[in-house]
Amino acid sequence: MGDVAWDTAQVFTSETPVPLRVTDGKPRSPSASSPAESSASSCKSAESTDPHGSRTVAAGPSLVARIIRRLEGAFGRQVWRRWGDGLEELVGTILSQNTSNINSGRAYECLERMFARDSKQIDWNAVADAPVARLEKAIRCAGLSRMKSRRIRNILRAIRAERGELSLEFLADWPVDKARNYLTRFEGVGPKTAACILLFSFRQPILPVDTHIHRIAIRLALIGPKVSAEASHAALEAIVPRREFYNFHILLIKHGRQICKAHRPRCHDCPLLSLCPTGPTLIRQGRAAASVK
Repeated sequence: MGDVAWDTAQVFTSETPVPLRVTDGKPRSPSASSPAESSASSCKSAESTDPHGSRTVAAGPSLVARIIRRLEGAFGRQVWRRWGDGLEELVGTILSQNTSNINSGRAYECLERMFARDSKQIDWNAVADAPVARLEKAIRCAGLSRMKSRRIRNILRAIRAERGELSLEFLADWPVDKARNYLTRFEGVGPKTAACILLFSFRQPILPVDTHIHRIAIRLALIGPKVSAEASHAALEAIVPRREFYNFHILLIKHGRQICKAHRPRCHDCPLLSLCPTGPTLIRQGRAAASVK
């Protein structure tokens, strides 16, 4: 199937430290402007107090603009491209739930081998018509194969019954809220899965929030510490410029993979350290990894 959006998680979730790539051979000047900063420079930011009382951070668009600019200096600007059609994204994301990205990728490859047409693309009608046992066998390496096989088949059958064909391309023309509501009514499709489909397949203005983004947003005080992952979708969409949704999403995933890890984050090497109310505390408590530079 090639590169599809759900497979970016396989690229971006390794915990192996990788040196930061700096564009143009050197770090960008902190005073350099970026599209993200210019789009948010006129927006008023709220102030939130560092929980340790040492300083305040701007919890709003101006902080988001600085975060994007600094991460672009480390990882480059992330330009949108389509990773796959809606059904590929839908099935791939369901396979990736509660398992490693390697296993979900292998499961999708098994689907390709078992249900591919002459064009080497998956025949989704064949998947929808397959016995659950056969589908379950194909995706066994993804884990929870019994549940996932039933959900995938049920969703495909429901789409075909409603639309007369197996395709989600019609979502490209729907308002984002209508498209999101359509997808989330299916069992197994939550806010993140729906957002991934709409952003990566149709470039809809919607911001998926995974565990990396949720963790980083809390550490940077973009959202409160008790805001759930589900609630953080709307909270972050309110302060991130719409045209930056894709760029912001991928940059934070890369940052979460390489620097701001769940355990032993590399705070000493973090380009956001001076903006982060959490990093200095983690360093002071000895909970940050030593610098690899």
